[in-house]
Amino acid sequence: MNPLLRILLMGWLLAVVSSSEMVGQCPVIQSCPAAQLTICDYSTNDSMLWHDDPFTWSPVLLSSDIYESAANLSIMFGDTCGGMPEVSYTVFFDLEQDNLNETVISSNMDFPPGKMLYGNAFSPGYLEGDTMTFDSRNLPDSMRYNFALEVEAIGNSYVAVLRWNTLTSPFQYAQARLPEGRHHIVWKVVSGGVTKTCEYNFRVRDCLEPEAYCLPPSTINIQYDQIAELPLSLVRDYGMDNISPDDELSYSMRRAGTGGSGYPLDSFGISIVKLPFACSDTGSHIVEMWVQDLHGNAGFCQTTVTVTDTSGYCFVLPNACARAAFGTMDTLESIVFEITAGDSMPLYSSTLQPLDGGCAEVNLSTIPAGATYVLVKPYKSDTPLNGVSTFDLVLISKHILDVELFSNPWQYVAADINYSNTVTTFDIAQIRKLILGLVDTLPQNVTWRFISADCVLPPLPLPLPCVNSVAFNFPPTIYPDFNFLGIKLGDVNGSALINSLSADATPRSKARLVVPNLSADAGQFLDVPFYLDAPGDRLGLQLALDFNPELFEITGLSAPNLPDFDGTCWAQNGDGRLAISWSVPLPHALLPDAPAFTVHLRARKATNLSEAVQLDVQRLNPETYAANGDLQDLELTFGEAYKDLSVKPQPNPGAGGAQWPLRLNQPGKVQLQLVDARGQIRYQQNETLSAGAHWLTMPHDPSLAPGLYSWRIQSADGIWTGQWVKI
Repeated sequence: MNPLLRILLMGWLLAVVSSSEMVGQCPVIQSCPAAQLTICDYSTNDSMLWHDDPFTWSPVLLSSDIYESAANLSIMFGDTCGGMPEVSYTVFFDLEQDNLNETVISSNMDFPPGKMLYGNAFSPGYLEGDTMTFDSRNLPDSMRYNFALEVEAIGNSYVAVLRWNTLTSPFQYAQARLPEGRHHIVWKVVSGGVTKTCEYNFRVRDCLEPEAYCLPPSTINIQYDQIAELPLSLVRDYGMDNISPDDELSYSMRRAGTGGSGYPLDSFGISIVKLPFACSDTGSHIVEMWVQDLHGNAGFCQTTVTVTDTSGYCFVLPNACARAAFGTMDTLESIVFEITAGDSMPLYSSTLQPLDGGCAEVNLSTIPAGATYVLVKPYKSDTPLNGVSTFDLVLISKHILDVELFSNPWQYVAADINYSNTVTTFDIAQIRKLILGLVDTLPQNVTWRFISADCVLPPLPLPLPCVNSVAFNFPPTIYPDFNFLGIKLGDVNGSALINSLSADATPRSKARLVVPNLSADAGQFLDVPFYLDAPGDRLGLQLALDFNPELFEITGLSAPNLPDFDGTCWAQNGDGRLAISWSVPLPHALLPDAPAFTVHLRARKATNLSEAVQLDVQRLNPETYAANGDLQDLELTFGEAYKDLSVKPQPNPGAGGAQWPLRLNQPGKVQLQLVDARGQIRYQQNETLSAGAHWLTMPHDPSLAPGLYSWRIQSADGIWTGQWVKI
């Protein structure tokens, strides 16, 4: 091709492309809302606009007079090609509030003043429908409104606005007042054969809060039921709204500052027309009176109400109450409250009348004349074993030996049962006597110590700095608080039951106490071993055994495998009851092939052991304590005990960790390994152990997936291997 011709052709192509790009930019819509517009109406409804039955309808107001709001619906556009683009709008109205845009008006339509077509949205060209009146003002037609379009040039851009005008003044535009509802508008701009559109939804809604007017401050009085009710009629004056009729407004109320926002409703979604006030509410209160219109807008005013008790219904005798110091808010039951009145010598002493729930009524009407002071003091002496077990002895021993000190001040008071202002082994010995049944009371013949509830115990509370009573001058000008904190003596872990409704909710596992079912002839002596089938080191145990005295005579008890076990750790109560309480401050390994203790018997008749012995659970709960402090209930089982110790994991299969019993003949290093199916070591433990009994513990590992694992234990005594299943 000729080079000159090629250049001319390329220039022509560039001109065509450039011209096409410019045409593509003609016109340019510069602002188009991306989301629905909300047009808020804050004006009073004009009943002469948009009121044409049956074409207009408000289901909220139940009226054909739908409210309207001034609206500025507009669009900004430009034209890079020069000239004035053509712009128009089409509005799709929902005049019946049924979510159906059935009526269309366009800037290109020409109707008589105040008129438009209804229901024309589904006809070709929107030309078929019923003629309706949107402007029915009592004016000449030339002064009624028409839909119009106002276009104004601003620099190189144009702004088109949906307006109203009249035939009298066609170029004097007024803000269009559009009806309530959800509507849609389509703007169309045409230039150079190119059409651009902008369309969006808009909603016209009532946003104005109704006005609320309250009555002046009022006073209400407590009634015989100790309640004063404030009716809405003492608070509400009136309300008014721009749209909703006065008789369609809703009213409610709430106390100011009591939480909640917006129009108050009760739990059933109903307006609140009464507010209750109790004796504790005597005095002045600010009350909010709310008014809500039919469209959900709400406003409020405030007034003051004063609650009085002129009849004295609120005066009640004060109560004396006590709760446990170890955290629970429940009230202690079965407390005796002593009241003493006098001066240097007591003039009067009595006990307070108990009430349901554990408190007592402080009635001073019986106090004799001449008394100058009154003292109220709680006292409780029943159920000394409540909350007391051998586990408390474990904790006290740990504290005395500095293994694990008490963490709460009240524990010092609970452990000092002999009132020596110290915690010693004498307290342990006294508590163990109570557990074994050698004594049935505590020193001072009380089971709880009480202090005033407003006293804060210091970290080291012995000697006790708090008073155990409440004293006041008589007659009182105002009653003091008769509240106390109780500390159960001997119970350092806070397990005492507070009242008849409380119960020990601590979950417990089971441990077996295995004994062979031996048989004996009359006169035969038996040594009966009791084995503890529970993996892991032990801190102690307690139990009571009942032997039928007609079948067996108890001649003794021995426990060489329990350290520190001596004659103070067991007692024979009566002819056939045997109680055991053993505890140590540091965990001790007790393997299942070695008896925990052995009971020595003489048979009085030919019998089997299973027919003559059982656990006594009435006074002493049979239980044992793991190294981590977990409590396990003991169950008596007759069967074969372990004759030879097997080094194998317990439990197997297991969902948590596992433990291996191990008895070493010589001290040395011990290694435990757990290996998965791929040969990877998932757990390894290395420690140096003394000769004797041990438990090797693998803690629970949540990352250990269920499956089959191999284990290996190596020591100076040998190597043991096996498999363990994680479930």
